[in-house]
Parts: sequence; structure tokens; C-alpha cells
Amino acid sequence: MIFLLAFLPQFVDPSAGSVTLQLIALGLLMKVVALAVESGIALGAGTVGRLLLRWPKFVLWQERMTGVILIGLGLRLLTMDSRTR
Repeated sequence: MIFLLAFLPQFVDPSAGSVTLQLIALGLLMKVVALAVESGIALGAGTVGRLLLRWPKFVLWQERMTGVILIGLGLRLLTMDSRTR
């Protein structure tokens, strides 16, 4: 809500009509677009999840590689000079 209150008024033109109606229309448009985009992301994630269930060895190797990367990043943080943080 705070984001909408800060972002949407920039696109309202008081000379074009009711400011309240413009804000409502912009807010609804933003919510409809977000619903469409997030629905696509959810459907895509569900499809990828079903595909990953077919290859449990791939998931195992993915988890191992993620662990190696996180350990590497942790070691990098540990060995960094405090002046570069």
C-alpha cells in the first residue's frame, strides 16, 4: 500500500478528471497485470516442479552444487578484507 501511495500519484493528471477515479483505475490495472504475471510464474513453477520429480538424481546434484556454491561464498566472505565490505 505504501508503494502504491508513493508510486501511482506520479501518473495522475488532475486536469484529466477525477483524481480518485484515476488512482483507482491505475491501482486496479496494476493488480490485474500483477495477477497475470504471477499466475504465469506459478504455472511455470508447477511445471518445472513436476519435471523435477521425474529426475531425482538431477535434484540431488542441484542441491549438492548449491551447497558447494554457498560454502564457497561463505569462505569468500570469511577471507575478505574488512575494508572491502
